[in-house]
Amino acid sequence: MGGEITATIKGALRKSAQKVLEHTYELKKTAKNADELKQIDEVIEHLYKVAEEASDYSSRFAKKVLKNLDEVSSKIKNYESSIQKLKYEEGMLLNNAKKIEIKKVTQKKESSINWVHISDEKFVRSIITHNHPNGSGLSLADIKMFIGTRLSEVRAVTPEGTVYSMKNKGISGKLSEQLIRKIKNQEDFAKATLPNAPEYIDAFVFRLIWDDIKDLVDYVHYIN
Repeated sequence: MGGEITATIKGALRKSAQKVLEHTYELKKTAKNADELKQIDEVIEHLYKVAEEASDYSSRFAKKVLKNLDEVSSKIKNYESSIQKLKYEEGMLLNNAKKIEIKKVTQKKESSINWVHISDEKFVRSIITHNHPNGSGLSLADIKMFIGTRLSEVRAVTPEGTVYSMKNKGISGKLSEQLIRKIKNQEDFAKATLPNAPEYIDAFVFRLIWDDIKDLVDYVHYIN
């Protein structure tokens, strides 16, 4: 019973932390002096760490941009609107130049999609969009697909209709191979180091790989 209560409390704390972090700018404006601002910054940093444990480890690295500035095609926007409330993940692959449009890719799982039935060449310089029922930012699995298949953009729409987007600005074919090898090596290291905490592995590896790609991608959170 004690373990169940702890898990419940942790879940509530994580949700509360995420809600507070949506209003960090307003929180900082309440500071009356430099000391109060420093205290608020320390609290915000702690809340970020709590929120990371909820498997939403990438969202704080995304730059917030108003949704009406999203220049993606109406075809993708309409599709995202149709899937944002689904309780399972569903995706679409689109490449107008190659006349590729593959919709409704799903195994009706809550937190994953298997794309293996689609040939590799169709992903190159294409856009993938899908939904995240838990409202989180892009996952390590999303980043691995983005890098490994050389997508031009990977997107995830939340139940609230906001969209996380990562665009390729400078990851070449050779670099993508190097990054995928590094991710694999770090995953193996993390699994060996944290055998009893699998939920932290993706967050750990993402933080490492983010330092390598942050200047080569454009990671945005399009908000309402």
